[in-house]
Amino acid sequence: MIATGIQNAFIQPKKWGRNESGNYEGYHFEGPALQIKNLAASFANLPGLLYEVTEGYGKWSLDVHFPWNADGLVNPATDTIETWEFFAQTTEKDLLNVQDNMGIIATLSQQEKEVIRNSIDNPPALSNGQPDITLATFQNLPDDTGNPENAYLVYQLMLAGEKSYPMPAPILRRNIVTSSQYALGYVLTNVRRLLSTNYVALNEYLPGNLLFNVSSYTANDVSTDPRLEYGWYKNFPTIQQAAMFKWRISQEYQYGWWPWQLFGHPL
Repeated sequence: MIATGIQNAFIQPKKWGRNESGNYEGYHFEGPALQIKNLAASFANLPGLLYEVTEGYGKWSLDVHFPWNADGLVNPATDTIETWEFFAQTTEKDLLNVQDNMGIIATLSQQEKEVIRNSIDNPPALSNGQPDITLATFQNLPDDTGNPENAYLVYQLMLAGEKSYPMPAPILRRNIVTSSQYALGYVLTNVRRLLSTNYVALNEYLPGNLLFNVSSYTANDVSTDPRLEYGWYKNFPTIQQAAMFKWRISQEYQYGWWPWQLFGHPL
């Protein structure tokens, strides 16, 4: 610079790579104070771009941090970092609506459930200090396809106050850090809809190399109530503008059984 007599800010070897915020590229300039100031002012006009000036004696430097690395063959317009999370969560469900296929509720017929519900909500007359509901009440139900013994047991449990059951309701969360230029209209596709696990895997870009296997978890889930179906409810995403031209998108899918008449059958 001094040897040639040219007063300018010269770019030095660049630095690029990827960190937790995505891909990046760093430019380092060195030169006289005035030229570095002018160059810094031009970068300062780009909102969200990080830059830093280091003053010196005779020579100043400028470092500029871009949220992409074109030299690393990454297209700034489609630069995306994606992570997935799986949360364990339970929710209290009405005992007679439990869809646990490994428990006794799954063995009950709709007719038996209605008798239990009616008997709890409208207690029958007492006989010798006890409700006039016995095992024979369920054994004598016409055309019953359930399990009278289990029905009577459930009735006794609810009579004793056991009216709810903790059921798993896991949440699948997709996190995206991306460029403002990236076309992400699909994050709003099918919000407020029910999705099958296969649909999530194929159309919501669920990776196949995750530590948890969602398909195995849901493979045997079949509703015993014709009014309810298993699926993932897709919520509206949270979209936040971040520094350096980046956007953060968080999308959640809540698993459970849902009244398909309200939400439609799972896709």
